[in-house]
Amino acid sequence: MTRPSRPAPEHGAIEVLEGAFGLLRSADGATVMAYALGTLPFLLTVLYFCGDMSRGASAAGHLPEAALGVALCFIWMKTWHAIFAGRLMALLTEAAPARIGVLRFLKTMAGQSFIQSTALVVLPLSVILLGPFGWVYAFFHNFSVYGAGDDARAAYSKSERFALIWPMQNHAMILILWLFGLFVFADVFASLLLAPFLLHTLLGVETVFTRSPYALLNTTFLGIAVCLTYLCVNPLSLAAYVLRCYHGESVRTGEDLKVELKRAARDRAKQAVVALLLAAILIGGTPARCHGSSAAVGRTDASASSTISPEDLDRTLREVMARREFAWRAPGEEGPSEMVIHEGPIARFLEAVEDLLASWYKKIKRLIGRLLAWIRERLKSEETASGEPHGSVLWMFYTRALLFLLLAAALSVLAVSGLRLYRRRTRDEAEASLQPRAMRVDVSDDSVGAGELPAEEWLEMARALTEKGEFRLAVRALYLATMARLARAELITLSVYKSNAEYQRELRRKAASRVDVPDCFSLMLQTFERVWYGRFAADENLVEDTRQLMERMRIEAGA
Repeated sequence: MTRPSRPAPEHGAIEVLEGAFGLLRSADGATVMAYALGTLPFLLTVLYFCGDMSRGASAAGHLPEAALGVALCFIWMKTWHAIFAGRLMALLTEAAPARIGVLRFLKTMAGQSFIQSTALVVLPLSVILLGPFGWVYAFFHNFSVYGAGDDARAAYSKSERFALIWPMQNHAMILILWLFGLFVFADVFASLLLAPFLLHTLLGVETVFTRSPYALLNTTFLGIAVCLTYLCVNPLSLAAYVLRCYHGESVRTGEDLKVELKRAARDRAKQAVVALLLAAILIGGTPARCHGSSAAVGRTDASASSTISPEDLDRTLREVMARREFAWRAPGEEGPSEMVIHEGPIARFLEAVEDLLASWYKKIKRLIGRLLAWIRERLKSEETASGEPHGSVLWMFYTRALLFLLLAAALSVLAVSGLRLYRRRTRDEAEASLQPRAMRVDVSDDSVGAGELPAEEWLEMARALTEKGEFRLAVRALYLATMARLARAELITLSVYKSNAEYQRELRRKAASRVDVPDCFSLMLQTFERVWYGRFAADENLVEDTRQLMERMRIEAGA
């Protein structure tokens, strides 16, 4: 590839992407249908192919036919992408879209199949080589822009030429588009993940995903998210490269100036028509007076010249031009040359902050200027030593600097994360060694359940609380120990959503053959609720009675 001269880009990457959004919004229904007609069959075919090849029992028998079908759908998609990009270019240049007949469609398909089929091999290789990826990526998109024509060689030449211009803009666009694609993928993934649960919550629809959320984590679900992301991001990417090619052509042909002249001519024609209608209304009253016999026209002109004076006509014109719809054309009035401003303490403080920020900005700008000057000196020395063109040295330097920065940032993040993880683990282990597990559970907290500790540790906690004189907490610890033992015997199932009455009914149902167990639990529950939720004072005798009830239940239940 020969490198053309590289004029400075008139539009930045963000400006081009904003223009691409506007171009997509102004596209008509036929343009949108052209994109959907080519993309949807390919994405559906890919999803079916992946699902069939991964789960089909006879997949190996029809693998060649299925792969050929996917390849044909890919060529079909790229052909319609070229038609879609061509219609966007026609919308930019305000020209009539090229009519796609059968012969032209087949020529477009042949050109796209010859060029775009190599993208599956060339693009991964360019990623491995790292350097030429941006140019290769732009080339294949440019061929979609120019590929909907009869001359494939001219399309190839234009795609190559415009892939090499403005590399900084091109790489910035690719980076922004990929970051945008990651955010779109995250949104699509989250939406698909929450959709079954929203249906279940709002409409009561039970699916296999609500029964087992892990069923969503499969390759088919991931493939659907990727396909929907491609369907959202790829039109923006094509529209951005349509705009980029349009700006590149405008540098040589002045196409943007031609379009602006067409628009200005139409605007002037509209203004002339409005001015003629306005003059007809002011002079003749209504445009209908212009229609009639020549005598009527003569009488109208004579009466108008005799009844309307120049002063009245000037006054009427001034009144019309003073209306709101014409006010934007008038120049703004200048204010007084000197204004007296009384500044308060807040205004002075804000002015001081503004001056401080301005001084910081100048210092940062000066440092950046020195850095760029140093980079230019290094580039000149490397260019002199290597004898390579300035552009190649520049991008090699930028690539190495970017790699070093990314590597340093990654190592810094890993080091900080590892240090924080090590400190947290060390602190947790120290706290765990100094404090027993049972003492870390707050039995006075109503949110603490019986499943937090084994029954033996609850009993140890009850014994310690009894020695301290905390009889109310000791009763709750014994109650939680009883619940833990019953759960271990599979007579109840612990859950944070169950009440004490529900546990009581569950125990009566599961331990119907052991009559003493439900009765003893009812007595313990009554004692616990009177002490914990009521104002009944607990003492050491009550704690001992509760312990005896628990031992009786343990013997009967075999827990």
